[in-house]
Amino acid sequence: MPIATPTDRANDSPDARAAAWCHGIRSGNADALAEFYRHWFDRSVAIVRGRTGRDENFALDVVQDAMIRVARSMPRLESECDVSRWMIRVLTTCAFDRIKCETREAVRRSRRAGVIASPIPHPSSPAVNRDECPSAQSASDSIETLRRHLAELKPDQRAAISLRFWFGRSLAAIGRAFSTSEDAAHGKLRASIRVLRRGLEGEDES
Repeated sequence: MPIATPTDRANDSPDARAAAWCHGIRSGNADALAEFYRHWFDRSVAIVRGRTGRDENFALDVVQDAMIRVARSMPRLESECDVSRWMIRVLTTCAFDRIKCETREAVRRSRRAGVIASPIPHPSSPAVNRDECPSAQSASDSIETLRRHLAELKPDQRAAISLRFWFGRSLAAIGRAFSTSEDAAHGKLRASIRVLRRGLEGEDES
């Protein structure tokens, strides 16, 4: 018996259609991937924009990244609800990956220009001149310590702090990015700051 394609099952339930898409994409069926893309495209753009507060161009780039992951690693899912949960995770992950890439590129560009695009100046920046300021060495050591402890945070903790203090996102936007409430986002941010503070305090005691 031939396997039903998403088009053949267009009148079936959303769960049956989602399962057919998953099976088709996993089997390398280009038509299944194209239909999935059309079905999810507008919704994906809206999800990315809503969760990150970024513009349409950013959202379009994230959706393209996400659809590549769909084509390469679609799991075996049997319901529309399961597909929705998985897609939201993929979109959120791709958005964070884009933000991290943009951040790294901004830092590289600013360092080449002799400045740092961050609230935390880099020790090589003109803002930190050891010859002109007696405390410059101490300041630069503190900056490097802070950078090192930021890098040691868990990805979600680092993302929460970056979204708030680097990108200036509201607690509501951070909550959307983590699929949680504004209060929960505030709690995550405060917990992340506590972890960072403990690391810095431990550095001072050693």
